[in-house]
Amino acid sequence: MIIVRLRRLPAADPARTDAREAGSGRAARRLPEKKKGTDVSANFEKLVKIVEETRADMEKAEAGNKSAAVRVRKSMQDIKQVAQDIRKDMMNVKKAESQP
Repeated sequence: MIIVRLRRLPAADPARTDAREAGSGRAARRLPEKKKGTDVSANFEKLVKIVEETRADMEKAEAGNKSAAVRVRKSMQDIKQVAQDIRKDMMNVKKAESQP
């Protein structure tokens, strides 16, 4: 019979600390807070950047390059995700403006 002794892990820190350092005796490092859905212009710039980077692959794909076509399809998925993030951001802006 094999007996396994498990070590109890420290409880999750609501202040978002790095769990690897929390149990090591060193001061826990505070992770930066993510601002998901709050920076519309940054997401828009990201969208423009992806579109500009995809232009060369688009031309290659139209010429028959299959690898470039794969990269274009991946870029289109990225564009779709960023566009969805922008849409969510705009809804949050609209909700924030309508609340007193």
